Amino acid sequence: MRLFRRGPLPPADEGRLATRLANLAAYPWTRGHPLGWGELVGFDDELPAFPGCRTLFLAGPWLTGQPATVETGVGPVRVLNAVPVSDEERQRARETRPETFFSDLLDTRDILAPPPVTRP
Repeated sequence: MRLFRRGPLPPADEGRLATRLANLAAYPWTRGHPLGWGELVGFDDELPAFPGCRTLFLAGPWLTGQPATVETGVGPVRVLNAVPVSDEERQRARETRPETFFSDLLDTRDILAPPPVTRP
């Protein structure tokens, strides 16, 4: 699992974000259910360093040359790119196919930065 973020990241946020991802990476062993591309994973609170984001969209490779798997001694392991999304984006993701949602997301904002905060 990997997560990219553009811009400065305070050490405290980096540690909290790493802990959140490590806990999520243990999910298949603690819950008995593998994680896969196109899934949405929600949290009770915002992700550190990503204001307004309480959900991760798990994506496959989106850039040329980005690996889809990593070879290990027991076989290939799928790479999951964790992309923080806002509540509004989460709703759109639930209403459309994962490939379509992610393609639209890539076309509408910089996924390496927190999404713009929308005011009601």
